[in-house]
Amino acid sequence: MHWIDPHFEPLLAIVAATIDETGCLIEANRGFLRLIEADLSQAQGVQVGHFFIHPDFATLVDKSAGIDGEIHKGLLTVGEYMGRTRSLHGRIWRNGNLLQVLAEFDIEELEALCATTLDLNRDYANAQLELAQSNLKLKRSCSNWFSN
Repeated sequence: MHWIDPHFEPLLAIVAATIDETGCLIEANRGFLRLIEADLSQAQGVQVGHFFIHPDFATLVDKSAGIDGEIHKGLLTVGEYMGRTRSLHGRIWRNGNLLQVLAEFDIEELEALCATTLDLNRDYANAQLELAQSNLKLKRSCSNWFSN
């Protein structure tokens, strides 16, 4: 059973996966595989339930589906408990004994992070310039002091 649209398969900013209730990966696009750091050739059948941090996989499996099958809408935190995690905006639907995940990275969060990084780089460059200027002034004053 293929739920993921072929147009979504190569995308990295979109996360799509079908997972059974035991946490076994049925299918996934490149975005999901990148998120869990898995290779396409070894991904099908791997246990991925433990990657769902908030809500955790057991909570998702226990949730009752709405009329449209939806069991979750909103933020998803996915990754390793003691490692790298990512927060995504997404939805999860139940289709029989399968959970279908569709989520995206928060572009506004990524843009804010990029802006913060640029600001920090600018501050670092300014601090380096000030330090170099202070060092030059110190060398001049020391050479003047020793020449007297």
